[in-house]
Amino acid sequence: MAKKGHSEEEILRVLREAESGTTVVDVCRKYGISQQSFCLWKCRARSSTQP
Repeated sequence: MAKKGHSEEEILRVLREAESGTTVVDVCRKYGISQQSFCLWKCRARSSTQP
């Protein structure tokens, strides 16, 4: 069975694009994800970079 979800590279690409000035709504629409998923990814990325 195929893996569902997104790879870490895809998640980082989405987060970087949103940081570069594109609105979260536009990024989510472009990649076909929900805003809730984006927020979860952002929280996980933030917590993994903190000591």
